[in-house]
Amino acid sequence: MEDGESSSEDSSDNSLNNLYLRKASSEDVDKIIKIYNKSRDYLDEEDEEWIRSIVSSRSRRIKAYVLKENEVKAFAIVYKKNDVAYIDALAVDPEYRGRGLGTLFLRSLELMLRKEGFKKILLTVKHHNLKALSLYLKHGYRIRNIVLVLEVSDQEKIRSIYSSNSIKMLDTRSIHTRENI
Repeated sequence: MEDGESSSEDSSDNSLNNLYLRKASSEDVDKIIKIYNKSRDYLDEEDEEWIRSIVSSRSRRIKAYVLKENEVKAFAIVYKKNDVAYIDALAVDPEYRGRGLGTLFLRSLELMLRKEGFKKILLTVKHHNLKALSLYLKHGYRIRNIVLVLEVSDQEKIRSIYSSNSIKMLDTRSIHTRENI
């Protein structure tokens, strides 16, 4: 739909009254993966099995949450330790962006985490994701740190570094374990 057009569907989509936050379940995984795949440019690279394992995990330290109405409209992955919660991933389905769902989801997550006793909430955002960065800053987050993610792509260079005399490699074949002594 072009800007300026409207329909009866738009008015119901703009209503945020029927949305709710809950822990993700196995029935949500396929939709979470679809949203993740549509949001890959803004999230860390993960595979589907990683997402499935988080949703099915019974761990208290990592949880997946969804913002849902009739279907999942957003998801978040949250790590928890002591009194700190870390939002590792948060994505709204691109079909629903620009309607306030990101703000609603973030505030709902914060409220839930505060009720669970977390004193500090941290999150990351990619440097080129200016809309999300703007949202977080607008809602009181501040830049605490800048993390550089480095990648080496020249495998030949890696091999030459490890084979040089400057680095001694441990030959694990010569290690004796208690079982084979």
